[in-house]
Amino acid sequence: MSSLKDRKEEILKKLQKEFETAPLSRVVEIALLDMKRAIKEDKIKIDMDYWVREKKKNQYQKTKSKNCYACFAGCVMLETYDVRNAKRKEVSLKSNIFGTGSNFFDITYIADISENAQNRFFALDSVRDGYLGSALYELGIHEAEGWRVKVRQFDKKNPEKFFADMEMVINKLKKEGY
Repeated sequence: MSSLKDRKEEILKKLQKEFETAPLSRVVEIALLDMKRAIKEDKIKIDMDYWVREKKKNQYQKTKSKNCYACFAGCVMLETYDVRNAKRKEVSLKSNIFGTGSNFFDITYIADISENAQNRFFALDSVRDGYLGSALYELGIHEAEGWRVKVRQFDKKNPEKFFADMEMVINKLKKEGY
């Protein structure tokens, strides 16, 4: 009989495989579900300037709590990829081209994050800004390069507007076969 930890890892691996192979519409669905879960269950603060950034008491103390900041793609990193508990490659985490901050998860230093997953994280960054053509380009689909839709910025006081816009994006992508 497998342990609860083994079962959780098995479920996460299955979700990760789906995320890495699914069409863009399903990738956005997964991200939206993960974002809602992260906000509700983990009390994540949404900040589109960071993939994932832990909350600190101050620069000299350890992490204050599991609460942290994350963007749309960052919520997938937290929920589907469980980056807080992921194995790290033998390199220290540091800031990189994705943003700044003293405690910033660099996905290239986290073991078992495939190139397909990384491409989908970048695609989600484009989706949240309404650049569907750019998102598809990240997945190797080049025929819709200029495709753009209006998406409202995430508003922590009224996240339902962003959620509704993402549902609209999912429906548009499905309708076009993506």
